[in-house]
Amino acid sequence: MSYAIIFAFALPLFFGLAYVFYKFAEFKLNEEQETLAPIFPTDENVVGLSKEELDKVKVKQKEGQRQLAEAIAKVPVELKDGKFVAMSGEALKQEMAKRAMEEQSQQTPVQIQLPKAS
Repeated sequence: MSYAIIFAFALPLFFGLAYVFYKFAEFKLNEEQETLAPIFPTDENVVGLSKEELDKVKVKQKEGQRQLAEAIAKVPVELKDGKFVAMSGEALKQEMAKRAMEEQSQQTPVQIQLPKAS
């Protein structure tokens, strides 16, 4: 009989706590999705630069991104366990020698000899 009384008090308490947890989780999820509304409409110029200055900054950023992409492309990497890892040791030496040979072959001019007309 005493177990039934304990169970009768525990069951509503459990459901009450479950409801409070549900409301808390719902509140946290909604809070993460909220964004601050801007005071004024913004397009690309959030700093307030003039059009000419903004164009200059965009050109500099594109140039910097291009240089960064070129620099990253020069780094020798290999695929290990699904990740790109920088080469080291003997593999690095072989890759550098291979790249040097490719660069040298690209710089060597091709000479074409035409047959002599008789």
